[in-house]
Amino acid sequence: MSNVNNLSEESLELSKMFHEIKNPLTLINSSLQLIESDHPEVKTFRFWNQTMEDLKNLRGLIDELSSFQKGNVLNITTINLFDFTEDLLESTAGFLLETGTPLTLTCDILDLDFPADEVKLRQAIINLLKNAAESSEAGSPIELRITADETTLHICVADHGCGMSKEQMDKIFEPFHTTKSYGTGLGLPIVKRIISSHGGKLSIDSREGAGTTVLISLPLSF
Repeated sequence: MSNVNNLSEESLELSKMFHEIKNPLTLINSSLQLIESDHPEVKTFRFWNQTMEDLKNLRGLIDELSSFQKGNVLNITTINLFDFTEDLLESTAGFLLETGTPLTLTCDILDLDFPADEVKLRQAIINLLKNAAESSEAGSPIELRITADETTLHICVADHGCGMSKEQMDKIFEPFHTTKSYGTGLGLPIVKRIISSHGGKLSIDSREGAGTTVLISLPLSF
């Protein structure tokens, strides 16, 4: 089962623009890596590391802008929940280990097929798990809970981290608004756009100093 939403003329132009920007960035990055490989002494240049970090951040920004712009463009297929969950755990293992964040998985049903864009949905959940890990102290566990009823799949990500104030909650879905010293502020807007495009709902409950719980509710029929 496949359903690719039509891109508007404006979206096509934006996609072309992102593509045209990303191509030379990729070439520049490759060239700098070759220079570093052939001339390792360049790493002693005092601005080298910052240049490489700036380039990495620029590529990340282009990727996030592209993801935000394409968040409502879906390729719907039938997904098996067990396979999806396994892939999700493999995709998150690296950054969870790097941040020292234990993940607790609770799933009351795995033998379930449901319609979704697998790539986009995985991107949305990984984004939420990264937010949870970054909001928590090292060693503080985060939770992934998956349940289902007759009509809806529920995916919950919860942490016991710093939480958000009411003022922060009022602006969490505003593009480019962020309280972090890094990032674009597009993470949650991307997640919301992806979930809304699936006909689902996204709800967030957060208290300052007490953690955050995010609930995704997806229809089992599209």
